Amino acid sequence: MLAVGFCLSLASRLHRLLLFFQQEEYQRIRFLRWCVRNLGRSIGVVVPAILIVSALAVVADVSGASNLVVALGSIGVICASELRSRGHAAKKPLTWTKRARLMWLAAVLLGTTLGAASVVRWDGATVNVADTGAFQIMLLAAVILTAPIILVCGDLMIFPIVRRWHLAVIRDAHEQLGIARPRIVGVTGSYGKTSTKEITAQLLGIRYRTAKTPGSYNTLLGLASAIRDGLIRDKPAFLVAEYGAYRRGEIDRMTRLARPDIAIITAIGPQHLERFGSLEAITEAKFELLRAVPPEGLVVINADDERCYALRTRVPSPSVTFSWRVPRADSFVWATDVEMSAAGLNFVIRLHDGRSAHSQTRLLGSHNVSNILAGSAVALNCGITLEEIVTAIAALRPVTHRLELKQGSGGVTIIDDSYNSNPAGAANALDTLAEFSGGRRFLVTPGLVELGREGPTENQRLGRLAAARVDEAILVGGASTRALVRGLREGGFDDDRLSVVPNLAAATELLRSKVRRGDTVLLMNDLPDLYET
Repeated sequence: MLAVGFCLSLASRLHRLLLFFQQEEYQRIRFLRWCVRNLGRSIGVVVPAILIVSALAVVADVSGASNLVVALGSIGVICASELRSRGHAAKKPLTWTKRARLMWLAAVLLGTTLGAASVVRWDGATVNVADTGAFQIMLLAAVILTAPIILVCGDLMIFPIVRRWHLAVIRDAHEQLGIARPRIVGVTGSYGKTSTKEITAQLLGIRYRTAKTPGSYNTLLGLASAIRDGLIRDKPAFLVAEYGAYRRGEIDRMTRLARPDIAIITAIGPQHLERFGSLEAITEAKFELLRAVPPEGLVVINADDERCYALRTRVPSPSVTFSWRVPRADSFVWATDVEMSAAGLNFVIRLHDGRSAHSQTRLLGSHNVSNILAGSAVALNCGITLEEIVTAIAALRPVTHRLELKQGSGGVTIIDDSYNSNPAGAANALDTLAEFSGGRRFLVTPGLVELGREGPTENQRLGRLAAARVDEAILVGGASTRALVRGLREGGFDDDRLSVVPNLAAATELLRSKVRRGDTVLLMNDLPDLYET
C-alpha cells in the first residue's frame, strides 16, 4: 500500500512539473534553474505532506501500529495534497505530445525504480525491506523531492528516440518543399514577426496562392511539422514563414530546411536578452536569415531601426528599406501623415518613384504601419500594384491577441494584447489605449520578462509611461511588478488606483468588480504559468 501511495504521488508530481518543463521548451538547464528559483512551486506541497506522514510513521513505530496504518495515512495525505496543488487550472495546459507522454513514462519508471532501491537492503544474497515505516517514508520522500532531476533524466533517456522522430519530420518536410518548390518569404526580428507574416501573406494573397505558417510556429521543428502536416500540399506560389531563435545558430538551421528567397527583418531589440546575453548576439542571430538569401533574392529592412539599417551593407543580396518615423534617402516605401485613433490607422503610403496613396486600416497601434510597409515592400517587388495593396490594407484583420479589439460584457471594451512582451510593443499598446475615451482606462499586466539586466529598467520605464495613460492599474505579481510600481509612482500615479495581485485569476476577479460600461481594458502580456506566483 505504501508503494501505491508513493507511485501516485510521484506520477502526479512529475505530471505537474512536465507542464513547466514544456513551457520552458524542454530546455533542461533553464527548467532546473526555474525549479531552484521557485522551490515552493517545484516542490509544491510535498514537503508539508511528507512531514505529516513521517510523524504518522514515527507514532506507528512507537505505538506498534502496523505498517498498513502508515501506508494508508501516507496515501491519504500525499494524494490529497497533490490534488490540492493541482486544483488551479493552468493557463496553458500541458500538451500531451508523443515526447511528453514518453518522457513522463520514462521518468515514472525511473523514479519508481529509485524508490524501490531506496527502501531495500542487501543481507548477503537476501533482499530485505528497510525495517521502520518512518525510514521508508523519508527515503521515498527524497525520491519525490528530486522529481525535477528525475524528469530531466527521463528526457535524456528518451532523447535518442525523440531525435529520430525530429529527423524524420525534417526529412519529410524537406521532401515536400522539393516537390512544391514555393518561393519562401522569411520574417525575423525581435518583435513584429507574426503580425508582419500575417500581413505579408494577405497582401501576396491578392494575386498568388499563398501559404503561411500557423500561429507563432517559428522554430525548426515547428516549421517542419507544419510543412509535413500539409501546409504546402496545394503547391502554393509563396510560403511566408517566421524564423525565431533563442540562441545563435537556430535560424541558420531553419534556413537549411527552408532557404528564403525573400527575407524581412522587422526590428532588433532586447526581447529574450536574458537568453542571448547581449544585443550584439541578438543581431547576429537575426542576420543568419538575411545572409541565407541567394544573390538573386531580396532583403527587406526596417530603416527606422538603426541596428537593422546597419545590416544593409552586410547582406549578399539586393535590399530595400521601409520607414515611417524618419524616411531616409534610400527608402523604397515609407509612410507620412500617420493618424491613430480607436477606429484604426490612417496614413499615406509613398513609393521611391513618387507615387502615393491614402491608406486606411482597422488595425490598432502605430507599429502596425511599419508591419504594413514591410509587407507592402514584398508585394510591390512581386508585381502587385499600389492600388491593389491599398485595397487589401483596408481589409486587413488583426492577429489574435495582438492589439485585438473585443467587446466585453456590460459595454466594456477589451484591447487584447496578451502576446505582447517587448518594450516597444508595450509602449505602442499604451499609446493605443490612450486613444480610447468616454470611460476609465484600465491596464492589466505582469510587466515584461526575459530582458536580463535590462528588465528592471524597462519595467520602470513602462510604469512611467503607463502613469500618464491609464486611470487604474492591476499588476499581476512577480519580480517585474516591483519595478513597474516604482515607475508608476515616479509618474505621479496614486496608490489608491494601483493594485497588485498574485495571479491572473485574482486580477480577473478584481477587474470585474471595478469596471463599468464605457471603460476600456488593456490586457498586456499574459505570461505563461512559469511566471505566475
